[in-house]
Amino acid sequence: MTDYIHHKISGKFRKLRQAAGYKSADKFAEDCGIHKCTYYRLENGRYNPTLKTIGKVLDVHKMSLKEFFSDIE
Repeated sequence: MTDYIHHKISGKFRKLRQAAGYKSADKFAEDCGIHKCTYYRLENGRYNPTLKTIGKVLDVHKMSLKEFFSDIE
């Protein structure tokens, strides 16, 4: 179950970035204030993010935690 949720979360980060028009994860990470390696691992399911890191990403998308997790079961 945990791996499934982790996969869903990392995939959602990637989809949100792409939907926002960012082709480069590097540029998005820079705009979030997150190191590019950290963001790359986040999108690829190799990083267990803190709430602070999730918050930085969601701030760029102007999205709440509730909105982000609403469709993740």
